[in-house]
Amino acid sequence: MIPFKTLLSTALLTAAQSLSYAQFSEMNHAQNKITYPSARRDETVVDDYHGTKVADPYRWMEDDHSEETKAWVKAENAVTFNYLDKIPFRAALKNRLEKIWNYEKYGTPRKEGGKYYYLKNNGLQNQSVLYQQDDLNGEARVILDPNTLSKEGVAALGSLSFNKKGNLLAYEIAKAGSDWQTVYVKDLQSGKTLDDKIDWVKFSGISWLGNGFYYSRYPEPVKGAELTARSEYHQVWYHKIGDAQTLDTLIYEDRAHPTHNHGIGVTEDEKFVFLQVTESTSGNELYFSPATTGKMAWTPIAQGFNANIHPIDDVDGKLLILTNKNAPKYRVVAIDPAKPEEKNWKTLIPESEDVLQSAEVIGGKLVANYLHNATTRIKIYSTKGDFMSDLVLPGIGTIGGFSGKKDDPEAFYTFASFVQPNTIYQVSLNSLQSKVFKKPTLDFKSGDYTTEQIFYPSKDGTKIPMFITYKKGIKFDGTNPTLLYAYGGFNISMQPSFAITRSVLLENGGIYAVANLRGGGEYGEEWHKAGTKERKQNVFDDFIAAAEYL
Repeated sequence: MIPFKTLLSTALLTAAQSLSYAQFSEMNHAQNKITYPSARRDETVVDDYHGTKVADPYRWMEDDHSEETKAWVKAENAVTFNYLDKIPFRAALKNRLEKIWNYEKYGTPRKEGGKYYYLKNNGLQNQSVLYQQDDLNGEARVILDPNTLSKEGVAALGSLSFNKKGNLLAYEIAKAGSDWQTVYVKDLQSGKTLDDKIDWVKFSGISWLGNGFYYSRYPEPVKGAELTARSEYHQVWYHKIGDAQTLDTLIYEDRAHPTHNHGIGVTEDEKFVFLQVTESTSGNELYFSPATTGKMAWTPIAQGFNANIHPIDDVDGKLLILTNKNAPKYRVVAIDPAKPEEKNWKTLIPESEDVLQSAEVIGGKLVANYLHNATTRIKIYSTKGDFMSDLVLPGIGTIGGFSGKKDDPEAFYTFASFVQPNTIYQVSLNSLQSKVFKKPTLDFKSGDYTTEQIFYPSKDGTKIPMFITYKKGIKFDGTNPTLLYAYGGFNISMQPSFAITRSVLLENGGIYAVANLRGGGEYGEEWHKAGTKERKQNVFDDFIAAAEYL
């Protein structure tokens, strides 16, 4: 990544200041030598790891409640802002960003109980608001506004889940950036929030079954240690609407593995329940049971953590599963609940050259989301696995998510690119024709910019893809300041996405580049593993080669 000062000096040309950043920086350092606050060293803090002494003289800073830590942070902030506030064009940058930031942002709609729901941010709201429409052309009504839940605007909306009938909404609220969530329930017909309240929820979805839902939580922490104590013994519970949390039923826990996480999902027809167990960011176990709110009889589909295996839904009595087990780029298999052993699995969608990121049953068809050279490709299959057609997309970009019911021929998806903000499309699963449902209007001329994808050689000769976004007609003469970004880890793919923060750079002749380093998930598990453990150096070599190419 280029130095921060290079980005600033490029992006802030709109300020039309006669003083360049380099001149300002040189003058500021000469006139005002920065003096940082001293940090006390506590030499008495020494750990003994099997005979090896390791000093930790700044451990006192880990206590974020102490007055000494607060004072040190305050002093550090004073130094930082004393410097930043003197940059002559910083105010102009702030004004430009505030102006272009203020545009409507939409989430993918979903149809529940015959009505349409979607999240929308008017522009500068702290949190997006949940709206409801009776039909696609109907009036939008506010259903849930998390901005009203705290004076400081720090209440964030987490998972949303509607019951099968579509008259009840369970939702998670987190405050002040904490991982802890509280679950509430709203009656969508009366508009009233029910008395149901679930505390100490973390790393959890909400899955309805009958007159209640499953959720995941930890045991209640010791008072005062909510943000510092270790989170162990993740549990799954079932809550019945109208009951106090103390009456909830414990569905699953594993006392032998305190760091494992557990989550439950329910098929759309509420016939089967899935239990997923994870121990890290990659690999999981999967079990299923006939749906019941009582004691579960869990049948294993996959045990161990050497592959990813995720439920899609059930069709004609078979369980549809997405997995990279014996298929590094993923496949879809059908499993007979009476014979769930791997030897009996039937492949519906085989592994291909592209990574199969997700698959959903919508409108009686399988909608498969592929990653082709780090961009989205959508293919439509029958539920028997027969290929039917490709879905024509608006351009080279990323589908943020499909939303639709198993038997409803209508679906929605979000599409974005490096120059196009999130736009919501409605698609017919019969004709496969898409049309815009919601498109934001913003003060940025997307049509003036373009993105190209190139492939450059890394140190060992491996071809690495890279997206390069710039203003049309720009001259590649070596004078265009360039921001290079990459990640390369945890099987995470760097796909095209829109961020208004980049627009000021692009507006002023800057170039934005994203390299798809090994360690990510762009080409499946082999690509991921090529940037891990003893091969981690590949990640850094790929990034260096990207900079050299540019």
